Amino acid sequence: MSSIDQISNPFLQSMMWNPTGTTDVEVSENLGNQELGQEAFLELMTAQLENQDPFSPMENADFIGQMAQFGTVSGIGDLKTEFSSFTNTMKSQMLVEASNVVGKSVLTQDNVMALEPGSEPEALVKLASNVDNLVVNIQSQTGALVRTLQLGPQTSGDTTITWDGKDNDGADMPAGNYTLAVTASLRGETQGLTPYVYGEVKSVSMGSSNSDMVLNVAGVGGKTMDDVIEIAKVGN
Repeated sequence: MSSIDQISNPFLQSMMWNPTGTTDVEVSENLGNQELGQEAFLELMTAQLENQDPFSPMENADFIGQMAQFGTVSGIGDLKTEFSSFTNTMKSQMLVEASNVVGKSVLTQDNVMALEPGSEPEALVKLASNVDNLVVNIQSQTGALVRTLQLGPQTSGDTTITWDGKDNDGADMPAGNYTLAVTASLRGETQGLTPYVYGEVKSVSMGSSNSDMVLNVAGVGGKTMDDVIEIAKVGN
């Protein structure tokens, strides 16, 4: 049931004519911090009409104003309850729909990718123009250089980077997260690029704003659907 925490109308705060002798202090002590529900409100309105000063009766406008005030606050409370229920339903529906992404590979902008046993992780760079040489340095979590990929000249557009999971000596690297440092050179000038990496979605959760879905992407971490450039099967 909706309730009113505070009534600002003076007719409900005090009665102009009080034949019972009850003081405002006693009324306040009896009410305490209790909220005013619909039944209590109607009882108070009835008592007010019965005990009003016959020489100064309540105006119709004042009575209607009190009823409108109660109706407005009560309606707002009902609306908040309904909206809260609707929001919870929408959140559940969003989680169900987002669960379809779990187990899929998504492409997001990041420089960390996960290496799993037997896999060849992929990344992608977007080139605004042709470059003379594209170099990818792959580093371990400790920052040690593991592999350098010299990809040579590349044309503008999307360029795929594939790592076979081996170091510069041809040895297999252990599973884990690795960092990519991508640079492109053109006519003697070198520029760093932020790559896009593929990662498997491990789970989905609700974001802090209760509206965004957070994808837990292997190697990358939390990403929202707005961060996703492409969704593909695992292994692309």
